[in-house]
Amino acid sequence: GAEEDRGRCLGLRYDFRALRDASEFLLGWATEQLEADPSLSYVVCGHSHLPLLHEHAPGRWYINSGDWVGHFSYVTVQPEGPSLRTWA
Repeated sequence: GAEEDRGRCLGLRYDFRALRDASEFLLGWATEQLEADPSLSYVVCGHSHLPLLHEHAPGRWYINSGDWVGHFSYVTVQPEGPSLRTWA
């Protein structure tokens, strides 16, 4: 896929199955944190290589910024909510 092509182009070798498994694990963990503590608005992780924004409930987010090497991704947080962005 496109992710594999991008990684190959940069000389990177990703185990995409392992990355997906880690991403699913982190989403589950973040969901548990958000459910356990209603005062949380954000659970933020990074460097997992798979960027993701997930609104668990209105105004309550799991944010994973991904990485700068394969996806060139980062996150900004504004009053209206988080945005996933990429470097051009």
